[in-house]
Amino acid sequence: MVGVALLFYVWERAMTTTEKREAITIRFPARVLEAIREAKAEEESLNDFVVRVLEKEARWTRARKAHAEIVKLGERIMARHGGPLPDSTQLIRDLRDGRGRYD
Repeated sequence: MVGVALLFYVWERAMTTTEKREAITIRFPARVLEAIREAKAEEESLNDFVVRVLEKEARWTRARKAHAEIVKLGERIMARHGGPLPDSTQLIRDLRDGRGRYD
């Protein structure tokens, strides 16, 4: 695999942020590195671009995991109750209108 060793520590970024950063080396295939260089804004550092993209991907990954857990929970609830729960729309309307379960 053809790659370029990149040290992900940019001095100006480190000077403008209070967030602690660690230096790591990542080897990208040449085609990926070229795509990154084409995609990033001219004034944006390679480090800032990669950090921004990875943070976004991490958020999406967490969101997908949370969604999968919610779906599984819904399936467990439906299995426990023998199907979908009854529609609560009318109950909510009654409660809003002051008619409650204790009337």
